[in-house]
Amino acid sequence: MNTTELLDSLKKDVERNVSTVKSIFAPLSADLLNWKPAPGKWSVGECIEHLNVTDHLYLVRFRKVLMSGRKLFLSRDHYKPSLLGNYFIRQTDPKIGTVKFTAPAVYQPSNSNVTHEAIVEFIRKQQLLTETMEKAKRYDLKKNKIYTPVTNKVRLRFGDALIITVRHDQRHILQALNVMKLENFPQQATR
Repeated sequence: MNTTELLDSLKKDVERNVSTVKSIFAPLSADLLNWKPAPGKWSVGECIEHLNVTDHLYLVRFRKVLMSGRKLFLSRDHYKPSLLGNYFIRQTDPKIGTVKFTAPAVYQPSNSNVTHEAIVEFIRKQQLLTETMEKAKRYDLKKNKIYTPVTNKVRLRFGDALIITVRHDQRHILQALNVMKLENFPQQATR
């Protein structure tokens, strides 16, 4: 798949993520948004807040590429993730990645009493991500690199980081949906 096709596909994935959040999570009451299956487990709201934190950290890095990165002068060639990028993509992909991780401190939700503002913020960040992907069509997804927010020792291709961000969002939206499927999840009361 060429870079334009890749970015258009990722934009569609972002649209599906936003649709799920708007239709399923936004109607939840504050109590349901913050209901936890067990101590130490995340609520639906904490999953969304975690995505806000991680997406923000990546969007800052993406913005730097768009401000000073290498533009793409040649044709939009086939995009293939790097070995390192492919490893992280597989780990974050909800269809493949089965290993559970403890999120590093930098990625932890900021608080456990999440309001509906987190959903509004998620939708806003997804709009920024979509705009970033549209602008990224003019940039070299292979040669431009970013440091991960966790450490400045790991650099990812711009394209790999975009894929990882979307797959990571999908993974935690699925996690939030699974919280709602639990037998002991309270009856649906909307706000």
